[in-house]
Amino acid sequence: MATHEGSHFDSFKKLCDAVDYFIDRHFKSWIFNGKESVNIEFFYPVLILQGELLEGIPSKRSLSFRASNHLQYRRPSIIRGQEIEFQIDVIREPFLPTYLSIVNEEIKKTAHLLRQRHKIVRESIDTIVENARKLKEPERRRFAMDFQR
Repeated sequence: MATHEGSHFDSFKKLCDAVDYFIDRHFKSWIFNGKESVNIEFFYPVLILQGELLEGIPSKRSLSFRASNHLQYRRPSIIRGQEIEFQIDVIREPFLPTYLSIVNEEIKKTAHLLRQRHKIVRESIDTIVENARKLKEPERRRFAMDFQR
């Protein structure tokens, strides 16, 4: 059972809305100009708490709690007719420097893996851009570039 005010829970929705806004702005400002460069943006929605953060651990008969510095919350949303799952990091304020180190390491590792697989990444980008370039409506372009698997 969560013990928080409704406005606290709304913070998760607001974070998801903010992430979607910046993604949407990114795609709407896209200009197709010759060969596209690798352009990857990372979004790390994070809710920082000043107080304590408790993790609920269910068992067969009860629920126990333990203090935590970092939890992840997954929130499904329907955006433009597509179900998207947002992952929100919930951290305690004193954990922020450690959290930023974790993010930095993830980005370094991702960059390293992209460089290792440069050829397939380049081919994938070219295919996605070729398909998106044919579309005129910004929403359809975003879908083609953002959700193409």
